[in-house]
Amino acid sequence: MVEAFQQKRGAAGVRIANPFITSHHWESNPRQGLEYIHRHLEEITGRTSSVEIAVVAHSAGAAIIARIAHEYPDITRLLLINPAKKLLSSGDMPSALGPLVRNTTVVFGGEDPSVDMADELREGGIDVQIIDGADHNFSGEYLVRFIGLAAEFL
Repeated sequence: MVEAFQQKRGAAGVRIANPFITSHHWESNPRQGLEYIHRHLEEITGRTSSVEIAVVAHSAGAAIIARIAHEYPDITRLLLINPAKKLLSSGDMPSALGPLVRNTTVVFGGEDPSVDMADELREGGIDVQIIDGADHNFSGEYLVRFIGLAAEFL
């Protein structure tokens, strides 16, 4: 996914591992990744200013990023794919995003259990896209579409 985005947009990309999942450390890996990006902006992008950071996150990572992105002023755009509704309700997402709400796209697989959040997210001002037939992991024929989501929506 990162490579496809880099090729299409000519942008730098950094991959962050799945969140370390325990009841007390959901935010550890995303925060470490975002702090790494902030500390290494020049190395990653070749610039020290006027840098826009777009974050793509899936499942638990998408829910966590939605909760914490407003704390990182370098983030200018979000693509959240099948955010885990057990970690963040659709009613909480717009307020958690703050000013990023207008620069956020949420993509759901039409067969994902969280797709029922789509209407409420739209009402909160979030751009929502639904990929009919795709499941939570964009399995099978939907994998190629999943890989291209960042290039398509950012």
